[in-house]
Amino acid sequence: MHLALNGFDIDEIGDGRAALERTRTEPYALIVLDVMLPGIDGITVCRSVRAQGANRATPILMLTARDTESDKVIGLESGADDYLTKPFGVREFVARVSALMRRTRPIAVEPDGNTVVTRGVTLDPERRSAVIRGEPVDLTKQEFDLLYLLAARPGIVFSREALLGRVWHGDTFVTERTIDTVNRPDPRSDSARAWIRYRPR
Repeated sequence: MHLALNGFDIDEIGDGRAALERTRTEPYALIVLDVMLPGIDGITVCRSVRAQGANRATPILMLTARDTESDKVIGLESGADDYLTKPFGVREFVARVSALMRRTRPIAVEPDGNTVVTRGVTLDPERRSAVIRGEPVDLTKQEFDLLYLLAARPGIVFSREALLGRVWHGDTFVTERTIDTVNRPDPRSDSARAWIRYRPR
């Protein structure tokens, strides 16, 4: 009701299985997901949404009555962009939804539901191709996965542990220092360009 009063079009689904089926084919601007759902729990739904379908890059706000640090970490590492514990105020809830919407506004998702186009960068996860300003770029699997994760969710801050879990999936041969971010001037513009370096061990 409160989201509708703030101008959002709402599609309500009360079952985890039904939610998973809908999100695989129907693109959304934002998903508000409760952890405790009948059928399939919210954590499983969140992981499945991130793995495939039309909402891989859609921001997800997780709602739950569980407020321990470990519960929050599980929620965020399953793919949620933000985590709100019950009970919460309506104003805070609407503010968090609006903040997530602002963060993802520059992103355009192509009709296939997966390709991300933002700031001159086109990333197609199906073909695993990256094009920057019209020029194809060769990337390793980890480089592509890392770039796709960050480009599809601008404004979201990931810890090193979260990035390693998402991209390297618990590989025992990497450490937190595997990921480095180096700022170098871009010779084609006046702005600084962020470069990501993968350093295998």
